[in-house]
Amino acid sequence: MYTKSSWSSSDVVVQIVDARNPLLFWCRDLEKYIGEVSSEKLSLVLINKADFLLESQRYKFKVIK
Repeated sequence: MYTKSSWSSSDVVVQIVDARNPLLFWCRDLEKYIGEVSSEKLSLVLINKADFLLESQRYKFKVIK
């Protein structure tokens, strides 16, 4: 759960997702909203327990914009 006050003054917003099913826990709406509100904010997805993923799966998530 997030509230505007918790991230509105931040430069970076970090979503921590579980590696066993990262797409289930990744809030795309939050990432989209951050992009709409401010192009200055950095949105970062941190995959917890990434060692559970295969190297090919980790590579798919390694995206730098």
